[in-house]
Amino acid sequence: NAFDITVSGSLMSDYVSRGISQSARRPAVASSIDIQYGWFYVSGELRSVKLPTNPTAELTLTGGVRRTLADIDFDVSAAYIYYPGETPSETQTATDYWQGGISASRRFMDVFTLAGQATYSPNLSHTGAWGSYAAGTITFDLPKLVLAQGRTLDWTLAAEIGHARFGNTTLGDYALPAYTHWRLGLAFRHAPLRFDLSYHDTNLTK
Repeated sequence: NAFDITVSGSLMSDYVSRGISQSARRPAVASSIDIQYGWFYVSGELRSVKLPTNPTAELTLTGGVRRTLADIDFDVSAAYIYYPGETPSETQTATDYWQGGISASRRFMDVFTLAGQATYSPNLSHTGAWGSYAAGTITFDLPKLVLAQGRTLDWTLAAEIGHARFGNTTLGDYALPAYTHWRLGLAFRHAPLRFDLSYHDTNLTK
């Protein structure tokens, strides 16, 4: 009874991370498990990807602390992102990396939620460049949709904006381009299922 365990699976038309497709704009699948004991938790997430080094998947292993203070939900974590089965290239043999992060969220008037997050990696994707990311999200609860037999469907409207910055790479000593991304989406939930429809974009050129 002391453990809180959550298992989930996802089917996506496109695996988009921070505004950039990780599946070459193709469908992707994911599964995850999260185990929490008191303040502490560990989680693992496996996602299908299509990247230049042709890994078989993206595996994220995370450990951290979750704590609520003054009605604000905090999450401080460290994650290792691993890409098994990568094919070495002329300039790179692996793209796995470590990342630290903090997030906080608070609900207001039982109608909307404000959330923010920040992450930092000292060696993003093994490029030698540091990478930082910050994002904010606001989520509004919309009036419940009434279904047959009096059942209801929860749905929310969310808007998100994030900004990524990077240092210089080891090879070539050039800076990776900073960029901003944004998302606007609707999410529908009828436990235990959830459907999300979102529009993503960035200010990056092709």
